[in-house]
Amino acid sequence: SDPEPANLYCLNAAISACEKGGAWVEALQLYESIRSAQNTKNAVMPNFITVSSLLIALEKANQLELAESIYTDAVRDGVVSPWKRRRDYDGKLRIMMDLHQFSAPMAKIAIRSYMDSLLSPRRKVYGK
Repeated sequence: SDPEPANLYCLNAAISACEKGGAWVEALQLYESIRSAQNTKNAVMPNFITVSSLLIALEKANQLELAESIYTDAVRDGVVSPWKRRRDYDGKLRIMMDLHQFSAPMAKIAIRSYMDSLLSPRRKVYGK
């Protein structure tokens, strides 16, 4: 019988292990294999953990442009979003940037992306 395909938990653990071992190229290859298999029978979708682990690996390797590209794709695809609906101090519902669950690399990219959008009005802010 055919071996059971890897589930998302296994793939996330592998990407995290690559990040901890400094193997950013391998982490990126795993992520790309997940994304390229999305239209197959046993496809798994990358999630918040997948993207966060990969961004940590890419930041450690100083692959900042690549990390920003991965983040932008993840926001566009709805995998992550820095924007949340929250009530402010007077109870009004507002859309706010909430980075509490973001890793430091992901939070830096989210803030840089938003700041760039303020400086360049033509650039789209994904996820808002």
